[in-house]
Amino acid sequence: MPDEVVPEAPIPEPAPIEAPIPSPEPIPEPIQPEIPPEPPTAHIPANEPIAPTPEPLPQATTSVVVPVLNFARDLAVKARAVIQGRKRKKLDKILEAVTKHGSITNDQVEKLLHVSDATATRYLTQLEKEGKLKQEGKTGKSVKYKKNMNSKTLLLTALPLFVLHGIEEYFLKFYLVDPAFGFIGAMANMAPVNVFLIEQALLVLLLLITIYKPNKVLTLIVGFIFILEILHVIFAIASHEYAGLLTSIPLIAVGILYWESILFVRN
Repeated sequence: MPDEVVPEAPIPEPAPIEAPIPSPEPIPEPIQPEIPPEPPTAHIPANEPIAPTPEPLPQATTSVVVPVLNFARDLAVKARAVIQGRKRKKLDKILEAVTKHGSITNDQVEKLLHVSDATATRYLTQLEKEGKLKQEGKTGKSVKYKKNMNSKTLLLTALPLFVLHGIEEYFLKFYLVDPAFGFIGAMANMAPVNVFLIEQALLVLLLLITIYKPNKVLTLIVGFIFILEILHVIFAIASHEYAGLLTSIPLIAVGILYWESILFVRN
């Protein structure tokens, strides 16, 4: 058998190689400035109405309120002063009537000032608390009010009496009669007359301090000085040495009233 001829496979022709097409160069985009993002806003539904912004309430300024308060306070103070001044004039009128007639009753105050019974009682009570009047009697028409000699008034009365008493004792040489001056003078190496003058100066100073700056201790010391005047009178009568006796008598009377005022009457 003859050999079969095998046909050769066709050799493919090489495809033509195309030249690569150059890619176009990218065109640079223009640089834009960065815009900051807007803050997020609350989403308001389309159907919901926007609430109106409330207007601020007017506030009272301090520059207006303070002058008004000061004016009101000054007005109240002035009104109170006027009321107190009128009341004091009425109280002084009561005291003038007591000085003129010696005493006064509640009914007389009502007629004098044209006030009610309660107001008259209130005025008299105030004068009694101030120590300017004292009540005599307890109830009814027997109650009267008289001028009260308080301790300060009595000391103002006693001061010139003590000065006159010292002058009388000086000229009558009481410092030579009373052995206390001689004893103190011997202890202090001083003449009795000098001891006497120092004692009188200290006495006047003590009275002045007690009148204008009173306290319990000074009040009692002055009270004991009045007691010494009583002993002075007893000594003068017993020894028949009457130096200073004339002015001692009114001093003793003032001393009795003084002790009554500090023991029984409000000062």
